[in-house]
Amino acid sequence: MNQWSKQISATLKGLKVQSEALAETISHNGLRGAVRELFIKQFLLPFLPPHIGIGTGEIINHLGGSSKQVDVVLYNRGRLPPMLMSNDGHGVFPWESVIAVIEVKSRLDAAELRSAILNAYSVRKLVQTIEEPDYQVGGLGLLENRGWHYPIPHYVFAFSSDLVAPGYKKPFAYCVADGPEHQRLKRQRITLQDERQTAANKYLEVQGSNNEEFIAKARDTLEEYEDLKGLTAVGDSDILGVCVLDREWSHGGISFSDEVFRRYSPKPIRTIENFNFYWSSVLSDGSMVETINFLGHLIMLAKEMPKCFEHYSLDRYLR
Repeated sequence: MNQWSKQISATLKGLKVQSEALAETISHNGLRGAVRELFIKQFLLPFLPPHIGIGTGEIINHLGGSSKQVDVVLYNRGRLPPMLMSNDGHGVFPWESVIAVIEVKSRLDAAELRSAILNAYSVRKLVQTIEEPDYQVGGLGLLENRGWHYPIPHYVFAFSSDLVAPGYKKPFAYCVADGPEHQRLKRQRITLQDERQTAANKYLEVQGSNNEEFIAKARDTLEEYEDLKGLTAVGDSDILGVCVLDREWSHGGISFSDEVFRRYSPKPIRTIENFNFYWSSVLSDGSMVETINFLGHLIMLAKEMPKCFEHYSLDRYLR
């Protein structure tokens, strides 16, 4: 371990002690804000590159859509207008400026994980449902009108967790990729898909009729499915990784590459692809190696993600 890693390891060990003290002295209502502030000040601010800003709030698109409230947003300072941020770090963040989103938990249990999955789903839905006119100028489509079909990196960081695969003392990735809980949740998702299709069929049948109560119920069922379909195993969701301090860093794969989309431009653009169908883990060895790996991952995103958004103009928020 080099000197920089040793310094980070010592900082993280102090972070763990502070988080445990907070959990013992602060009520549940105030704990969330306290651990988020601790995470930002002691873990993110000292080690992230200066062009990366840190805030909390909602992610927005130029069509008026917004995500659920998220704990921590890492964003590109060079792209975010200062007026969108308050002095205490709360703000709204155009998705084209976002580097990553992190849900911060004092203790990660099933309910907190479910909440994080829904937040991540709300971010993906916000971005990937944008539809722009696909017209051409000079024989080429407008590159900024090309849809974003890639993930906004979304993670969970926890100071502690009791989540493991039922009956097994295995890392979190086992729950995600191979465990019986994963299989149970997959079956639950299939059931939800069937219920959604049934509701959709009934909704189509009664459209145009006078049965307003049934139409409303069918529509509500469809909306409920859209919210619930994210409640599956993390590997099937929009969460790309979970880091538990002094325990593990479990994550799917991410890669960046230059691709040419000739309909839009002869020049390559930077793209991101994730492989969330199989997770791997870095387990703690007492030196905080798992959390150091998570930090390294965030630094990599800080370098790569701004390149992916260069062709999107923020002036469309003013049109």
